[in-house]
Amino acid sequence: MRAAQDPIGERPPAVLVIGCGAVGRAVVDHLAGTPARVVVSDPAHAGETRGGVTVSAAAPADLSCFDLVLAAVPAGASAAVAARAAESPGAFLYVDLSSSPREAMREAAARFEGRPAGFVDGAIMGSVDLHGARTPILLAGPSAQDAAAAMNALGFVARALPASQAGDAGALKLLRSVLTKGLEALTAECFVAARTMGLEDALRGELRDIGETPFVDFLDMLLRTHVVHAPRRRGEVAAALAQLEAVGAPATVTHAVLEAFARTAGRLEAQPAFGNETPDAGAALAWLGGDDA
Repeated sequence: MRAAQDPIGERPPAVLVIGCGAVGRAVVDHLAGTPARVVVSDPAHAGETRGGVTVSAAAPADLSCFDLVLAAVPAGASAAVAARAAESPGAFLYVDLSSSPREAMREAAARFEGRPAGFVDGAIMGSVDLHGARTPILLAGPSAQDAAAAMNALGFVARALPASQAGDAGALKLLRSVLTKGLEALTAECFVAARTMGLEDALRGELRDIGETPFVDFLDMLLRTHVVHAPRRRGEVAAALAQLEAVGAPATVTHAVLEAFARTAGRLEAQPAFGNETPDAGAALAWLGGDDA
């Protein structure tokens, strides 16, 4: 593979960016400060200038002149874009940066099998709004190490997931989204109610202790204690929900939280699992996942 033999080399690398949405714009703006020769395509932004490059309506049919193709397209368009790229000659590295499910990534990767180009599943693990193109990117698949070397040489922050298949990076991103997007929705619900009650600033102060514990340790604590204290906490969540409803604040997510606590509490009441002993996170997770059945 050309990119594996000479990720950047002495000549400027040629990079095609497909898509000029929020991610694509951050990538193009970043590449403007590198020696890379950049081509950008996006039918929705054709004719616009970004990073000194005029955006074309369509990507070239022949991608053999490129070292790196970065597909920053929505998940709904990623399969079609990857299928077209797989038909092109050339030993380029194709990095799919869409937030597509595991199976969609694996189907796209299968189109590249037996071809000189390499498909790489790329997941942006953070907020582009906060960090731009310096947001960490996790790469998966047989060509992930090559892609990480090529991207890092251009100043990106990319890391290959060891012993991975295409789809693994995207799966991790979506698992992360279950947590972060759920937390985002709960945060909105909580702070709307706090503002309604005139307690927004006070609430911020009362939440500071959570940041004193490493986040992963905090999550493990939640798992460990949930399987012991869910029956008692169900009542606390019910009271919290009643408070939101009393002030007319949105409570959609809190309703779902109450259902989750009720489900765990029901299992524990039907068949106590841990008594008053707090298990480790692994045992708690195994029980929550039904591994004890």
